[in-house]
Amino acid sequence: MNLLFRPLSLSVCLFGTAVTFGQTITMTGSEYHGAFHDLSNVLESVARDYDMHLHRSAGDADLYINNIELVPGSNYNPNLGIGVEHGSISYQSTVGPGYGDYTFGTPIQGDRDWDFRAGYQWGAVDSAVPTGIYDFSFNVIGGGDSLATDVLASIPYRLEVAEKLEASVELSFDSPTLAQGGPETWMNVKVTNHMPNNLLALNGSFDSGLSDGHGHYLIQTQIGSSNWDQFLANGESYQTQHSKYKANWSTPAGVYSSTSGVVLGLYDEDRYFISANPAGTIMVVPEPGSMLAIAFGLTALIRRRK
Repeated sequence: MNLLFRPLSLSVCLFGTAVTFGQTITMTGSEYHGAFHDLSNVLESVARDYDMHLHRSAGDADLYINNIELVPGSNYNPNLGIGVEHGSISYQSTVGPGYGDYTFGTPIQGDRDWDFRAGYQWGAVDSAVPTGIYDFSFNVIGGGDSLATDVLASIPYRLEVAEKLEASVELSFDSPTLAQGGPETWMNVKVTNHMPNNLLALNGSFDSGLSDGHGHYLIQTQIGSSNWDQFLANGESYQTQHSKYKANWSTPAGVYSSTSGVVLGLYDEDRYFISANPAGTIMVVPEPGSMLAIAFGLTALIRRRK
């Protein structure tokens, strides 16, 4: 599945003064996230990860992360289902080994640039949670040794809960047919926001291919240059070129369909995959020259039989 996402926004929160100057923990991505009670129309949703970035240099004092705490805001609801990393974190590094695990209470030394997850939330939100916006923070606890309890960073987040991601996705083609070995054609996508009380964030597209259901696929030759950096109000639509396809001489004739779609949400870091409904279809037909050759062959056969 090919993905094309819009850039993410970046918010920053620095260490408190309890840590050696030069070491920082910052927010990775956006402060705002969206969640829903009903995900029945969503093909797939990616977990909401509350990510942070650690930066330090080799000359900095040893650093210990000893805990991560979830700090509820004034209107927090425990049924939101937000989890916190305990005991250890997994990180992706841009300095040194690419991936690794860090155990709380052990020294962090040398040059380090880590992206790591402080908390997470999966799937639909409990229907007992009222729609609205909920505030909370993640506090990173540690300091100069394994017993330190300084607040190294306090990163705020907001989660907006809505009832359902009501949006429609439609596919269309510049040409209803593709000739074997003939010209390419664009598959277009149109997305419409049907949520009366929420803006719809357009965050990318995905491509499931065009298949005849028997293991044959059309060839994708180009991805559209789309503007996924925008929001749609209720009733607004956005239409763009999704992907360009062609049929080879060897591509079997028949109907090919696609459930490609878009990646949507309430905010720019949401990752909810919604497929086209109904699926987009296009007909692959024999190239006209081949049809003429067949016709001439049949005519010659008839003449010989006469």
